[in-house]
Amino acid sequence: MEDPSVIRTGEAPLLSPDPVKKAKRDYRRIGFALCVFIGAASALQIAAQTILSIVCPAVTEQGWYIWVLSFIPLYLFGFPLSLLLFFSVPAERPEKKTIPFYEWLAVLTVSIFLMYAGNLIGNLVNLVISQLFGAEAVTVVNMLDGSQLYFSAPAVVIVAPVMEELICRKLLLDRTRRYGEAAAAVFSAVSFGLIHGNFTQFFYAFALGLVFSWVYLRTGRVIYTMLLHASINFLGGVIGPLILSKVDPDALSTDDPEALMSYLMSGGLRELLPVFFYVGVLFSLALVGAILLLVFRKKIVFLPASEELPRQKVFSVVYLNAGTILFVVFCLGLFVLAFFQ
Repeated sequence: MEDPSVIRTGEAPLLSPDPVKKAKRDYRRIGFALCVFIGAASALQIAAQTILSIVCPAVTEQGWYIWVLSFIPLYLFGFPLSLLLFFSVPAERPEKKTIPFYEWLAVLTVSIFLMYAGNLIGNLVNLVISQLFGAEAVTVVNMLDGSQLYFSAPAVVIVAPVMEELICRKLLLDRTRRYGEAAAAVFSAVSFGLIHGNFTQFFYAFALGLVFSWVYLRTGRVIYTMLLHASINFLGGVIGPLILSKVDPDALSTDDPEALMSYLMSGGLRELLPVFFYVGVLFSLALVGAILLLVFRKKIVFLPASEELPRQKVFSVVYLNAGTILFVVFCLGLFVLAFFQ
């Protein structure tokens, strides 16, 4: 007996209006959940920053201040509130599977390639916007330096990977994969990019979000994506700033050839060797990742789902609902504010 929720037209079965409405309702709730996650945290951050700058301005100059202000409102306030809406949508978890360590490493190299490719695009977009408006965005990337590793390392290697993967992969994909894995993965990647709050990070976060979504959908184990996320952040957010903190930026930016040569001959070249090694290793890993992505690209597929949406309905269901629209508009507003703060 055929499922009454399916209407057959020609060769392909299409969902009746009721499941489409159900999908739109679920995406709307998830969009509102993401908006609450970002919006509630942003409101608390603005309030805390305003009060502290008046009552105790010395606190705002401490190295730990920016990290506390960024993470506590987000994960101890915005996240619990968003769970109320996330849990209103039923979950359908992927089947749990394990992957060999060498396959995980292969995915890591692909992630490194996509991170740097996306970072290049983000920097170009950021440069264009900066030239047009005469301002430069302040991002987490700008805040990372070797002098703040006691605060930044736990934040970017433990807290952010765990919480962001729970939200953008576990909570989000469990509740959207039933309507199509491809649509769910792209929505997860878009959301992951948007919550970073700036154009510089959006593009590489989007690319990584697609890879992480595929890994979670194929394995059902968010720990794999947490470890990928943590490894990427460790390489770019801890090792990089630590190595660069040993180099004198003023000596390298001088226009005087004699001064530059003097710096290199008096120990500057020794300081730059770790930088060359670091860049060489990352470039090699990215090159391997690009080759693996090219060779095995056909294996990166998203499977049909239990309530697959008709292709012509996907965009309107996923993005043209009140929750998603509000979330996107709010995040784009944060993107704009990043250039003028």
